[in-house]
Amino acid sequence: MCRYYRTLIFSHRGRCRSREGRIDNTLGAIEQIRKAGIRGVEIDLWLLRDNETVLFHDSEFYRTGKRKRVSESTMEDLDLSSVTGNIPGKKKRIWQKWKQPPDLITLLDSFPELFFNLELKFEHNEGLREREILWLRYLVGLLSIRKDLDRIIISSFNWDAVDFIKKSSETLQTGYLFEENLLETAIKRGLRNSIYSLHPHISLVNETLLEKARVHNFKVIVWTVNKPDEMEELFKIGVDGIITDYPLIAARIRENLCGNSST
Repeated sequence: MCRYYRTLIFSHRGRCRSREGRIDNTLGAIEQIRKAGIRGVEIDLWLLRDNETVLFHDSEFYRTGKRKRVSESTMEDLDLSSVTGNIPGKKKRIWQKWKQPPDLITLLDSFPELFFNLELKFEHNEGLREREILWLRYLVGLLSIRKDLDRIIISSFNWDAVDFIKKSSETLQTGYLFEENLLETAIKRGLRNSIYSLHPHISLVNETLLEKARVHNFKVIVWTVNKPDEMEELFKIGVDGIITDYPLIAARIRENLCGNSST
């Protein structure tokens, strides 16, 4: 197998660029990702005010001209499932795939062949409030009983949340997200807490970072990689994963590299 296939491509925020105007993280979008041959999906999770979990990327959303924080909203506030117009039967069911993100378990069960990076979103990157601890316990209970945990990574900028997840379940794979030069801190803390992966911003990544991570057996998954030259360089140095808004471009670059390589 071509060595460049060792780098897994993750489609950022469950997005399918070929369907403009559709909602990210939906079954329809991820079906398109799968059909395009992409094997990885990055999904974002928020805890809502009504203690529900929603698959949503941004920290704010707009409704009727007003801006609102996702963490201060309820599932009803974020309900996008209503369809305008008379759309009968099968057509309505197909359209609904694009209108509303599913619950987490439905998502995982619908795509058993895909790898998921689940990013936990918080309004803060340190500490955990009581309701957030209850949320993390709920997620651990929901996921720990699964038999396919080798295809799921839980990551966050809130390393306290990552550590809590790992201490609650040794079987869950966890990773630290960071965009500042925190590699040494991440490695030391990650060794103490047995994390699986490091998730640095593209601006921090070079062969030296990769070598330091490799020494301690950490996987390296890089975000958000949207420039073709950066994609090519990351394939060449052999990172474990790239998160991108343009997975089809990344896949095409990888194919070109494999076509010009003997390994």
